[in-house]
Amino acid sequence: MAVPLLASHRFALYLHTLPALAAMACSLLLAGDPASLLLVVLVALFGLLLLHSGAIFNALLLNSLRQRREHETMAGELNAQRDMAKDLARQLRDEVEQRRAAEGVLAAQRANLEAVVAQHTRELTLSKEFAEAARRAQSRLLADMSYELRRPMNDILSMSELALCRATDAAQIEELNEAMHESRHLLELIDDIVDWSQIEAEHLTLANVDFRLGELVEQLGAVLAARARENRVVLRIDADPVVSDCRLRGDPQRLGQILSTLTGNAVRFSRHRSVSVGVGVGEESAQSVRLRCAVADVGIGVPLDEGGRCLTGFGQANASLPRRYHGAELGLAMCTRLVGLMNGEIGVASRPDDEASIFWFTVRLPRSVQTASEPGGPVRALARDALMAQHRGRVILLAEDEPLNQIVCREILEDAGLSVAIAPDGECALRMAGAAKYDLILMDVRMPKLDGLAATRAIRQLPAMARVPIVAVTASAFAGDRQRCLAAGMNDFVAKPLVPGVLCATILAWLDRPCG
Repeated sequence: MAVPLLASHRFALYLHTLPALAAMACSLLLAGDPASLLLVVLVALFGLLLLHSGAIFNALLLNSLRQRREHETMAGELNAQRDMAKDLARQLRDEVEQRRAAEGVLAAQRANLEAVVAQHTRELTLSKEFAEAARRAQSRLLADMSYELRRPMNDILSMSELALCRATDAAQIEELNEAMHESRHLLELIDDIVDWSQIEAEHLTLANVDFRLGELVEQLGAVLAARARENRVVLRIDADPVVSDCRLRGDPQRLGQILSTLTGNAVRFSRHRSVSVGVGVGEESAQSVRLRCAVADVGIGVPLDEGGRCLTGFGQANASLPRRYHGAELGLAMCTRLVGLMNGEIGVASRPDDEASIFWFTVRLPRSVQTASEPGGPVRALARDALMAQHRGRVILLAEDEPLNQIVCREILEDAGLSVAIAPDGECALRMAGAAKYDLILMDVRMPKLDGLAATRAIRQLPAMARVPIVAVTASAFAGDRQRCLAAGMNDFVAKPLVPGVLCATILAWLDRPCG
C-alpha cells in the first residue's frame, strides 16, 4: 500500500509545481528581454531537474521498500529456523539425557552381571576343587581298597598253589583247584571294578608297546585251555597262518583281557561243551593291520533285542531272580569300553533257534617297528627250567614285609635253584644292598619304615647298585603304579598274586641280560 500512496503524492507535487513554473516561463517569454529568456531557461532546467529527482527518489524509495520486505521475509524465515533449532536442541538435550540414563542402567547391569559372573566363577572354581579333591580321595580309596583286597587274595592263591604242589590226595587236589578257580574269578572281578572306575573317571590309558601277536595268542591259549579244562569244555583256537609272525604296536594286556573275557563267558555259558576262538588278520597295509577276533559257543543264546544291552549294561539276557548262571557281567561292559578306547567295534550275533552266539570285535593296530629277527621272550612254562639250568645259585634279595608272601616267593625262587635273602622292610633292604652283592632285587612297593619306591631311589645312589635289576612286586592294580615304579629307578613290574611262571620268566629275562 505504501508505493501507490507515494506515487499519488508525487503526481500531486507535479500538478502543483509544474503549472506554476509553466506560467512563470510563459510570462517571462512574453517579456522578451534576455534576462527573462535566461530565467525561462533556468525554470525549464529546474522543472526537468525536479522531474528527474522525483523519478530517482521514487526508484530509491521503491527499492528500499522492496529490500525491507525481503528483510522482513528473511527475518521471518530466520525466526522460524531459530525456533526449529531450539526444538532440535531441546530434543537433542532430551535424547542425551535419555542416553545418559540408559548408560547408567547399562553400567549398573554390567556391574551386576560382572558380580554374578565373578560369583559363579568362584562357585565353579570351588566346585572344581571339591570335585578334584573328591576324585583324588576316590582314587586313593579305590587304590587302598584294591590293594587290601588283592593282598589277602595273593596269600590265598599262593598258599593254595603251594599246597597243590604238595597234595597227593585226588579229592584234596580237586578242592584246591576249585578254591584257586574261585579265587582267580574274584580277583578278576576286583580288577574289572578297578578298571571300570578308571574308565569312568577317564584315567585309564592304553599302553603303546611292540608285541608279537602269535606270542599273545599262545599265552592266552595256555591260560584259556586251563580254564576250559576246569569247566570240562573243549576249546579250539583257530588262528590265521600270518598271526604267528605278525608284529603289532598297542596294548597286548588289554587286548588279551578282551579276548579272555569273551572266551571265559563262552566257557561258562556253553551247554554243548565246545567253544571256538578265531583270530584273523584282514585289510593289511604297510602301516597297520585290522585284527578280527570272534568267540563262538552253543549256550543259552542271546535274543536279538538283548544283544546290545548285554554288551553295555550289567546283566545277562535272562536277569530273573532264579537264573541258572551267576555273574554281574561287568566284563562285557569292560570289553565294550576297552574296544571303544582302541577305536574298534564290538558286537554279538546270535541264533535263538539253536542258541548259538558269536561275540566278535575288530581293532586296527599299527605295525611294530621291530624287525622280524628280534627274539621273543622265553616261554613261561620253561622259565623255571631255564633258571635252574643257567642261573642256579644266583642270589636274589627279596624286600617283602608280609610273612606269607616271603614264604611263597622263597618257595618259588628256591624251587628254581636260586638263593634268596629276605629284607622285611625298605630300610633293611637298603642296608643289605649296601653290605652285599645281589644279582637281582625283588622290591615290594608298600612296606613299613621305607617304602619300595624310596628304597629303590636310595639303592640307586649306592656305587655298586646302579646297574642291578630291581623288579617291583606289588598288589597295586592301577596303570600308573608301573610308571611310578619305573620313574623311581626300577626295571620291571610284577603284579600280585604271583604266578610262578610269570615271576620266573621276568627274573630270567633280566638275569640273561649282560651286566654293565
